[in-house]
Amino acid sequence: MNTKKLFHIATFGCRTNQADTAALRDEFFQSSYEETDDSRRADVVVVNSCTVTHRSDQQVRQLVRRFRRQNPQARLVVTGCYAQRSPRELAGIPGVTVVVGNSHKGRLVQLTELVPVSPAGFAELAPVYRDSFDGSRALQPSPARQTGGRTRPFVKIQDGCDARCTYCIIPSVRGPGRSLPPAQVVAQVRRLVAMGFREIVLTGIHLGTYGRHLDPPFRLHRLLEELLGIDRLELLRLSSIEPMELSRKVIRIVEGSQGRIAPHFHICLQSGCDRTLKRMLRPYTTARFASLVEEIRERIPEAGIGTDLIAGFP
Repeated sequence: MNTKKLFHIATFGCRTNQADTAALRDEFFQSSYEETDDSRRADVVVVNSCTVTHRSDQQVRQLVRRFRRQNPQARLVVTGCYAQRSPRELAGIPGVTVVVGNSHKGRLVQLTELVPVSPAGFAELAPVYRDSFDGSRALQPSPARQTGGRTRPFVKIQDGCDARCTYCIIPSVRGPGRSLPPAQVVAQVRRLVAMGFREIVLTGIHLGTYGRHLDPPFRLHRLLEELLGIDRLELLRLSSIEPMELSRKVIRIVEGSQGRIAPHFHICLQSGCDRTLKRMLRPYTTARFASLVEEIRERIPEAGIGTDLIAGFP
């Protein structure tokens, strides 16, 4: 009979959150848990939340309530960006066991197990573990050896944001921009390749700022050059990147990589109107965006180019 405790994780939001979930899986496995696809069987159910829109907040609350109805005996944990922004709001949902903000996500299993289980159930108001980010520029490695069935693991090389776009909550829930030192990135990718993975996705909140705050500073194009030197790594992918941070050196490295860096660029435009971009506090113009797209099309004709646009900016 299997006596190991079971966990289940549901993830909302961006690739960086998915990378965080992969790290949480490792933390659970190291604490002698096993994963289950069935939340009704789990001893611990985790919701890794997003808070980019009111709709995503609503979806998180709905899922939390559904999990509690389906499995009233489980420890029910809410973490992620919504947990960082409004922890008391989540703690007040009946049945939530503990709320763990992004600031404490690396200790989630330990903090969850501190909550006692009694015949009377859990406390009406769940304990909250959440601090404001202290301005530290250090990013702790989150080696994601477990992918939850995904064929290509996410490697988080950057987190946080120093921009102050008028519509965006991310700087306050992810903290200041910080990067993983290149040697640690290379070591993590080598470990994944040795495990048999051939395709790796590099992700971050502001991927193009990678290395800006390291001492000495580093740059994304230099990291790509180092990663291309790893034997048996067949394909690298880049997650979303901002127009003001996509350097032409990165474009040239993708061009010269002989297909080892996926020819795909997701460049976040947000608005096609310079006046609106200025009101958004986006530090570029539509001409800058167009020139990047033109250079990509000229150098890599087969490249896929995606973007984000906000409709109805108030």
